[in-house]
Amino acid sequence: MMEGEIGEPHILLQPPRGRQDVVCLLGVYWRVGTAQRQMSLYLNLFGESDDGPPWYRGYRLELPHGGRHSYTHLQPINRTGWLRRRDVEGANVRVPDDFPAFPVRGGNLTMLCVTLAVALHGKGILNRLSGLLTGNELQGEVRSFLRDH
Repeated sequence: MMEGEIGEPHILLQPPRGRQDVVCLLGVYWRVGTAQRQMSLYLNLFGESDDGPPWYRGYRLELPHGGRHSYTHLQPINRTGWLRRRDVEGANVRVPDDFPAFPVRGGNLTMLCVTLAVALHGKGILNRLSGLLTGNELQGEVRSFLRDH
């Protein structure tokens, strides 16, 4: 079994167009080489309020991992990380992090990343992502995502 996490430092993502005031940090967790593989992306968004304290919103995008979540899904989070769970200052601890779990398309890490890119940048990013995958077997799956949306 191989297990790991990118949690500190996080990966800095480009914020959505017109939202340069938002900081987008990505964490990744993986466990492979077992009968039950798992991949999770932790999207952490930070920003400033005009009339209040800074805010935080977090989401976990995960491949199926059995039990209640045997489908690719997205969930709100109030802590980040899997191996080293960390509280996030400004997170609303009243937000549950085990439900609701919203189903999303895709059964592999590439499609999970495509879903994340579309969530941040809109469906216009799909043509660019499809071009980056030229010659890759997953290009067709990204193109079908483009046609279906």
